[in-house]
Amino acid sequence: MVAFRWMGLAGGTIGALLPWLLAIAAVLIFAIIGLQRFGLFGRSIDLPLNSVLIPAEEDGRTLEVFTLTARDGISPIYDPKFVTAEEAEPGMLPTEFVIGLDVGGETKAYPVNVLSQHEIVNDEIGGTPVAVTF
Repeated sequence: MVAFRWMGLAGGTIGALLPWLLAIAAVLIFAIIGLQRFGLFGRSIDLPLNSVLIPAEEDGRTLEVFTLTARDGISPIYDPKFVTAEEAEPGMLPTEFVIGLDVGGETKAYPVNVLSQHEIVNDEIGGTPVAVTF
């Protein structure tokens, strides 16, 4: 009974038991995925990894770098839509970062939270083509 009180289960409600059940389920899911990845259930999972060999000039070794996304796996933004600062302000926090450009008298701001999902925006500002990356 003392152990149940320590875990918050003395009342015997399902609400007190739910966090423990979710934690156990999460641990089991990660354990099964990990065991399957290394072939302990008969067959391993082959992840779709791309690799690039990079020669290391210092000591003659070769490094193999793996990527989890395929080439062009993250879609860029080709035709960004903009709003005024007044229209954007209610949907943004005062601490959010933007990448700002001022070219040829035209000013635009690209929110970093959007760039972190797309990584590149192909745009034109002040008559000049630009690629904004993050």
